[in-house]
Amino acid sequence: MNTTGSKQQVLADYQANQKTIDEIAHEHHVSTATITVWAKKAGLPLRRRGRWRMNEPCSRTKAILELAQTITCAAAGRRFGISRQGAWRMVKRWKPFVCPLTDADLTGDIERIIRRTVTPYVDPSNPMLNLDELQAECRAKLAKIIHGGRLANCPTRGKVFAFVKASFRNHVRSLVQKYAFTAKRTGVEPPPRLPLGAGCVTTARKVQVIRLDDPEIEHQVGREDDRLRYSEFVEELFAKLPPSDCTQLSALIDGSPTNGEACFMDERSLKAERKARRKLLRKCRAILTA
Repeated sequence: MNTTGSKQQVLADYQANQKTIDEIAHEHHVSTATITVWAKKAGLPLRRRGRWRMNEPCSRTKAILELAQTITCAAAGRRFGISRQGAWRMVKRWKPFVCPLTDADLTGDIERIIRRTVTPYVDPSNPMLNLDELQAECRAKLAKIIHGGRLANCPTRGKVFAFVKASFRNHVRSLVQKYAFTAKRTGVEPPPRLPLGAGCVTTARKVQVIRLDDPEIEHQVGREDDRLRYSEFVEELFAKLPPSDCTQLSALIDGSPTNGEACFMDERSLKAERKARRKLLRKCRAILTA
């Protein structure tokens, strides 16, 4: 027996860490103590006592993990005769192995959660709060969560859906606050910021959403607002008329005569005044219909 060659082969197998010491001893016909002495003299890192770390859970552990995804760890532990802490340690140990979400979840349960989350906040009159826009924002939020590895901290399926649902709800509420509940749209200023440790605001201000199709709201913005159309028409007329006609138009809007001497005007002057007004109205009508 070549002792030197056998020793080198034993040390190579020991350093490869692919076989147990018992398997190496049985293969080379040496004792386990001899292998440990040779490794210590060669300066190799010694192996720890106990079995190797498992790369995947056993059948019993898989059953506990599957049950812990639907019920609590305490209930799963009672089913298999272990404590709640023991079941939780198994779930925490094998959470990278257990995939919390599958393709069926992404196309089924997640889509239902998105639909239920965004439905109360849909506003057809606001282009940023339509159904498609809010659903797309939730899908983008889900992609960020998966890319950031946030789901790895959720050991059970129930915790995954609870975290995703809370993330969707907070994101949609932030979008509503951004595009609807603003001082520019509602005219209501946000409550003042209080220093740390101060109590809450006693008088909460009610925020109202501006909609085009809500007749109960006082402020209306859109095509049905006559004042808005009137202002736009007047601005367009003053921009396209010459300065002399703008002066006559201002006097006509105010209801005063163009020459400012209505009390001393004779019949001939009144006819000239009416003729000038008709001419001005024709110009305005041509500008608006162009």
